[in-house]
Amino acid sequence: MYLFTSESVSAGHPDKCADTIADTIVDRLLELDSNARVATEVFISGKHIVIGGEVKTDLPLSEAFYRLCALDALSSIGYPEEGFTEEQTLYPDHRSPLLLPLLTLFCLIHAAPAFAAQTITLDNGDRLTGTVERIGDGIVKVKTGYAGTISIEWKKVREIRSDDEPMHVRLTGNGTIPVKSIIRNGDRILLDQQSE
Repeated sequence: MYLFTSESVSAGHPDKCADTIADTIVDRLLELDSNARVATEVFISGKHIVIGGEVKTDLPLSEAFYRLCALDALSSIGYPEEGFTEEQTLYPDHRSPLLLPLLTLFCLIHAAPAFAAQTITLDNGDRLTGTVERIGDGIVKVKTGYAGTISIEWKKVREIRSDDEPMHVRLTGNGTIPVKSIIRNGDRILLDQQSE
């Protein structure tokens, strides 16, 4: 004889609400961009909803998108759109402030998609070959086959090339040529926006 037990919570339980919001975000992003990569976690405390994680997509998304996902998820559970009463809080067993206006904190990283294999030339003349995984916050992250992922300060990068085409060339100590990401022959590359 086997005894099986499991925890069961109602749809309005904070953990279940958080899971539903996270699932809604993933579903909506995949509906809009089937190549999106989404890793989200949602935390709920009183009238605060924290959405965190990492999203890789070509879509220009704003906080309003995530707020709408959260409100739609809560509405699907049964919380009224016009707001919560004292009897309809996320914590029915505890005193909780009203949820609306909903305070949402976003801790999502919109990571740049990985680019094709490139050669990165540093100011000191050193070169390394790898895949640029992320450009942001003053850091270039490069995945190499021999040293794992390397983080390099953006200001130390003189040039990034893919198939011997320059994708980033620094003009002065602080200036750069603006670049944009496009797909050419199935590969994601960076292009100089001034050359269009």
